[in-house]
Amino acid sequence: MRKFHVVLTCFFSIFLLGSSCPTPEQFPPPPLSAPIITGKEIALAKFDTYRPAIHITWKAPATDTLAIKEYVILTKSDDSAGFSVLVRNIPNTVLNYYDNIDRISIPANEIKSVYYKIFAIDSLGRNGDTSSLDSFIVSWPPKQIFPLSSDTIVPDSLVFTVSGVMGGYYPYVFLCSDSMGVFWKSPKPDTPTYSFADKTDRFIVQVPKTITFVKNSMYYWAVKVEIPTGNSQALAVSRFYVP
Repeated sequence: MRKFHVVLTCFFSIFLLGSSCPTPEQFPPPPLSAPIITGKEIALAKFDTYRPAIHITWKAPATDTLAIKEYVILTKSDDSAGFSVLVRNIPNTVLNYYDNIDRISIPANEIKSVYYKIFAIDSLGRNGDTSSLDSFIVSWPPKQIFPLSSDTIVPDSLVFTVSGVMGGYYPYVFLCSDSMGVFWKSPKPDTPTYSFADKTDRFIVQVPKTITFVKNSMYYWAVKVEIPTGNSQALAVSRFYVP
């Protein structure tokens, strides 16, 4: 009987000791959840020079265990067989990226879709979940007429053409330089322009007289077109030199 009491006492002691211990943390922690793509638009971006780019923004995945080490963006286009790595090693503090789209050739009156996915890598080097597929439609770019790169004058107006869009579109202009970045943007038209696809629309935008161009300097100008009915955008960049 005495032995029975000793064994019983040891059993309950072990049971009580075990029930009072905290539950050990799971290791390794679960993988990171997927980032969420929050925005995409075509923009004027500075690489070696100013170029059209798709500006992508995203929201970081929620984490209370492991730190995010970096982000990786995957991409494909309509004529790609599958996704490939667009860029890796994006710092964990950066939540946007400019994708240079000069590589995309789009004939007049055509559009192309570009698709994106993003995932994070944690401090253990593990890939997190991949974001949902997101896409951006790029339409054929407008064409600048004046001034062109060969011109060495100070313009008082900017002239460009856009292939017609039956659904309507909004064109507007940017002026920028290496030292100031974008320093002027024409106001967005109050109403869209409507025309047939076999028609070319010509626009003249007056340069404000308040803008002073520095001599012996290179300037860039860009025309952006938004097509709301097709949810697509286009942008073309040219430059001129002020002697």
